[in-house]
Amino acid sequence: MWLQDLVRQSLVQAHKIIELDLSKVRFLDSNGISALISIHKTMCKRGGKIRLFGPTPAVSQILQLLSLNEVFEIINP
Repeated sequence: MWLQDLVRQSLVQAHKIIELDLSKVRFLDSNGISALISIHKTMCKRGGKIRLFGPTPAVSQILQLLSLNEVFEIINP
């Protein structure tokens, strides 16, 4: 199942916070970034947010390069 499909299921249930464990994600391509941004926009419209847990160094670097570390709440263990 794709990220957007999983999150859509959560959105249908009207959760205010979506938590994504990125600890095993090795890379994040444009599709993944687009999905995260789309989910973020939807959650903001609802007054909710996304938390990203434990991104790997490679994913953290991508998030920082795109300044997405300022958009998402990122929690490192």
